[in-house]
Amino acid sequence: MDLNKLKVFHAVAKFGALNLAAADLKMRSSSISVSISSFEQEIGCKLFQRHYRGMKLTKEGDKLYKSSKLIFDEFTFALKGLGEKSEDSKKELRISTSWGI
Repeated sequence: MDLNKLKVFHAVAKFGALNLAAADLKMRSSSISVSISSFEQEIGCKLFQRHYRGMKLTKEGDKLYKSSKLIFDEFTFALKGLGEKSEDSKKELRISTSWGI
């Protein structure tokens, strides 16, 4: 499974519209539409019901959205922890070398 397609799916499901997801992802709506169609073919089921007011999740799409939300929430949490300084990172480091080096 392509993680980028999952990210596109997640954005469309979150916003319920291609144009809003496109603005959030800084992509074209047509690219998002192609990505969603390709993703649906890849996994073998319809994820959205398309209508004139936007995109509505199918039952399968809703299940995948809930799982993808957990994945992306956990990923965001993990990235936030990377920049924080811990007590171990505040310890002094001493390096000894020969005089000529």
